[in-house]
Amino acid sequence: MINLKIGLKQENENVYFEAFILETPNSKTTQLPVLIICPGGGFVFCSENEAENIGFSFLDKDFHIVVLHYSVYDTEKNFKEGEQLKELGQVYDWILKNAHSYNFDINQINLLGFSAGGNLVLNFNNHFENQAVIGFDVKKWPKINKIIVGYPRLKYNSLNIDANNSLINSSNPNANIDDAIKWYTKRNLALFGVADPSFEQQQKFSPIQNITAKHPPVFIFQARDDDTTLIEETIDYVKKLQNLNIKYQLHIYNTGGHGFGDGSSRNNNKVLSTWITEAIYWLNEREVK
Repeated sequence: MINLKIGLKQENENVYFEAFILETPNSKTTQLPVLIICPGGGFVFCSENEAENIGFSFLDKDFHIVVLHYSVYDTEKNFKEGEQLKELGQVYDWILKNAHSYNFDINQINLLGFSAGGNLVLNFNNHFENQAVIGFDVKKWPKINKIIVGYPRLKYNSLNIDANNSLINSSNPNANIDDAIKWYTKRNLALFGVADPSFEQQQKFSPIQNITAKHPPVFIFQARDDDTTLIEETIDYVKKLQNLNIKYQLHIYNTGGHGFGDGSSRNNNKVLSTWITEAIYWLNEREVK
């Protein structure tokens, strides 16, 4: 295996991607699929529970793995709107430019994102042909093959507080107000570049608002008791996929909360890791003509 770590920002060593590349014998010319992984963390941090540890399960099944550690509040101070989308664009561009050297199958570039990382990969897909957002002219780029998302953030709203000092449109209305304001501010700065994004900005980065019939097949997994990404939002998203005749698989666990990754953070709950086996099988499925 070849292991590469490549920085994306000269001024910030915390923004980089790490590639785990399978080596094939010289006599073997078979190209292998690629899986780009984007951890969660609310754009405030990058979760270690949703990164390389997840990738190794796919590496064992003959997928090249690339893990993107994108710009987040905790490690970035010069905020620009949608900077993470351009960073994902840099990774995609690197894969295409190095496909021959490392036997990347450019027609099988897949995306996997958790929570905020799920929001990132879905937005990357929805804005794929928008050079101003992605940072690249993608006219000659192969399309994204398939997308896997775990408990993805699907829409954004302003933080509203009622007369009783309760959160109106939050998935957790009983959360501490001061803590919620701090979290929203950090996330907004990192994603939108401002502390109080406009309605138009929030719509732009809400995947549920920007689905088109061009959407590639998507695999979604989540726990029913998630108090951050509400199951109702996910079901609404799936309804839109259904209405547009977009292929999808939906896996809902009874318990697990938000951010369970492969289940190792939930007392090694083996049930919560079954999505990995199912997702690998799903990625390897071929269309029957």
